[in-house]
Amino acid sequence: MNRNVFNENKFSTTHKAIAWIILVIIVYGQIDTIIHLSLELLHILFEILESTLDHLVEHIFHTDARTTQIISFYLILIIAGLASYILITLIPTGYYFIKYRICNSYHRRCEKISGLWQATSTVNKVIGWAVLAVFSGMLVLGVLS
Repeated sequence: MNRNVFNENKFSTTHKAIAWIILVIIVYGQIDTIIHLSLELLHILFEILESTLDHLVEHIFHTDARTTQIISFYLILIIAGLASYILITLIPTGYYFIKYRICNSYHRRCEKISGLWQATSTVNKVIGWAVLAVFSGMLVLGVLS
């Protein structure tokens, strides 16, 4: 049995890039619909939670509708408070983790660029600076805008 069949890459890098570009365009074009549907989904999940909690409280405590709604309201308030507390404690940790990752990536990229710059010949450095100067001048003069 040939086991390399499952490890073959059937799509080239160009096909993958085109697929990603199409996906990004679709998502960008439909972002308002995606946000609206996600908020609707959150609302439906909240209604399901509230209804389930109402039935559970009514079944356990044998209360009328008004008392059940009051108990459910305070239970949901406690759940929201706990969720807020957990988020407040996790946000700084996540912030520092993301900040560390970004700074680390930035420093690695700077070292890579510095190494590439040091490996480049003087002639190519002069050509690069000349191209940068010409395009900067054209941009200032409004030729490219």
